Amino acid sequence: MLTKRQIGRNTFQHVKPHSDGLRFKCMQIQERVSNMSKKWTKSLSVLLSILLVAIFVSACGGDKKSAEPASGSAAAPSAKASESQKSDAPKTEKTNIKFWVLFDGSDADTMRKIVEDYNGTHPDSQVTLEFQDNAQYYTKLKTAILGGTGPDLAISHIGGNINGMAATGDLIPLDQEASRLGVDIAFDKYSKDPTTAANIGGKQYAVPLDNLVRVLMYNKDVLSKAGLVGQDGKLNFQMSFDGFKQALDKVKASSPGVQPLTVSMKPPQLVLVWLSLYYQLGGTDFLSIEQKKATFDDAKATEALKALHDLYAAYVPAKLTDPAGLDMFKAGKSAFFIDGSWSIGAAAQALGDKFGVTGFPYLFSTPTEVTTSHGFVLPKNADRTDAETKAALEFIKWFGDNNWKWAQAGHVPAYGPALETPEFKALPYHPQFTEPGRNVVALPVIPGTMLHQAPEVKDFVQAAVSGDKTPEEAVALIRKGVDSMLSQLVK
Repeated sequence: MLTKRQIGRNTFQHVKPHSDGLRFKCMQIQERVSNMSKKWTKSLSVLLSILLVAIFVSACGGDKKSAEPASGSAAAPSAKASESQKSDAPKTEKTNIKFWVLFDGSDADTMRKIVEDYNGTHPDSQVTLEFQDNAQYYTKLKTAILGGTGPDLAISHIGGNINGMAATGDLIPLDQEASRLGVDIAFDKYSKDPTTAANIGGKQYAVPLDNLVRVLMYNKDVLSKAGLVGQDGKLNFQMSFDGFKQALDKVKASSPGVQPLTVSMKPPQLVLVWLSLYYQLGGTDFLSIEQKKATFDDAKATEALKALHDLYAAYVPAKLTDPAGLDMFKAGKSAFFIDGSWSIGAAAQALGDKFGVTGFPYLFSTPTEVTTSHGFVLPKNADRTDAETKAALEFIKWFGDNNWKWAQAGHVPAYGPALETPEFKALPYHPQFTEPGRNVVALPVIPGTMLHQAPEVKDFVQAAVSGDKTPEEAVALIRKGVDSMLSQLVK
């Protein structure tokens, strides 16, 4: 298509003048076209100038907008860039610790509350509590470790179980990891016996959680009728084997409808009572790992078992099974009850002001008792990171500083400084069975098992208590069983 300027020029090229008039006419036309051309040129120049100014202003305006810095920064990022930077920013994630325990009942409730307290005050660390069946606990723990699915942290009884797992490489020494990762755990401030028992080959494989003691609970109202408690509610008779039997006879006479004594009939608990009486009689070391055989004194072991049988036969209901003993005591149907300190809470709640408690009775010349302990262990776990190991160790350290909370379940804290805290001293019953001067002996250790839970021991103690075997027969079978276990388990 031709422009106006092109049209004008082509018109002049094709016109041929034939006369002066015609020439004049053509000159007029040419002049008009020239004037029009000048106007178009001027108009076009104006239009071009306007267009250039518009482009310049637009460009300058755009540069000014993109160059304006945001407050406190060199340049304000676009919304998309800002969102990208936000998503790429590092996020703080909690270090999660899988923690296996074998507790149930009030122990489970107390541990759950303690872990909740820890998680609530440690935003960077999360302890996930997993309750396992007590009866199958150690089998399941070992299977999980071998399968690579074990926990980061676990509870174990201190004794043969830890020795066995340490020997097979299933546990990691805590002291070495604590030193490597810079966690200051004061191992020397924990109870000596369980700490020593968990030190194998110079390496610390467990940090004690508690001391598991047995106690003598009593009903103040029933004993008051027999004249066996003072105005302060404490026992006022001479504690000895004969003195205890005389007190039980007085209960029989003053409260015919009340059973003088009930005890926990769980076989492991009977073993611990028997061993305590054995050491009270002056019994020597029960076994020797080096010699791989039982070394206990047959005469004293038999005497202790006979004493336990005599108490059962004369004062405990025949064929008593758990939890009937505790239930009878809670209902006011028995005067005395012997069990672990973990039963104090339930019994005290049931009896109220009638409830009283003291330490395990010293019935013979050497005041002592056998205790066991729970402890924290680090199972072998190839997937556990250093951060998780450190978090687990820091939880153990924190638990020591707060060990008095575990005492709320009736246990005796293993961390020494916890016994001096105002919170522990304010507990209503612990001062009555944790008084200074009480002597304890750690349960003898057989690698790979717990002595009081081994069928070779507990079955025959139970048989002697119930009268199915004589004390002499039971002691002979126990010696044979201990020798067999040591020959098989000690390498």
